[in-house]
Amino acid sequence: MASVKYGALITELKGKIGGTVFQGGPAGSVAKNIDAIADSAKLTKADAGRAFPPRKIIAQVSGLWRLLSQLQRDAWNAAAPLWPATNRFGEVYTPSGFNVFMRLNAQMVNLTGVSLSDPPIGISIPLLDPITIDVPDDIEFNVDLPGGVPAGFYLRTEATMPMGIAINPKNSFFKIIAQTPSGVVFPQDMADGYKEVYGLWLNVCTIWTRFCLVSSTTGQKGIYQYYKTNVNF
Repeated sequence: MASVKYGALITELKGKIGGTVFQGGPAGSVAKNIDAIADSAKLTKADAGRAFPPRKIIAQVSGLWRLLSQLQRDAWNAAAPLWPATNRFGEVYTPSGFNVFMRLNAQMVNLTGVSLSDPPIGISIPLLDPITIDVPDDIEFNVDLPGGVPAGFYLRTEATMPMGIAINPKNSFFKIIAQTPSGVVFPQDMADGYKEVYGLWLNVCTIWTRFCLVSSTTGQKGIYQYYKTNVNF
């Protein structure tokens, strides 16, 4: 799916042209290939083991929105300006109350099984301390966060499949392999989570990992930290 930014001559485009669908909204305009839309609905092996099943979560949270009273929906709409979003061009926009509800509750339901009926008050998310990753063999995938996970947060760990050393990963390459609550002692061996999604890694490969904190009370996500591990054993 491609994003589109219009200029002086063309300000809006909607509909289908030659198998491409043009759509627009507050988050920006996009061009989707019809075949790609159909392919995106297919589950891969990695999807089957993913710790965060997006389609299931989105369907569940969307259903929760329909159960809200009109007063509750109005409260989310009123709070939406306090939760700005950024589109692919780096432009900040005000999402709808529904979008804010979906964004926060997708995290809340996945992490805690509990949803937010009323919009929360945003909190400050601390920066992560430096993380150490050690993959000494095909058995251990050790992650060390010396200070541990702060109270009230989960550490989300996402990784790529084994890759070539020169490849830079896209966002779509990362899949969740672990979500670690506060109170857990580090280092943690995340090999089981990785293998559940991707299977065994190669003895010579590169694995990219990224981490962020997610609030267990508001569903807010922190800033990702990226790490590149060159495996060689």
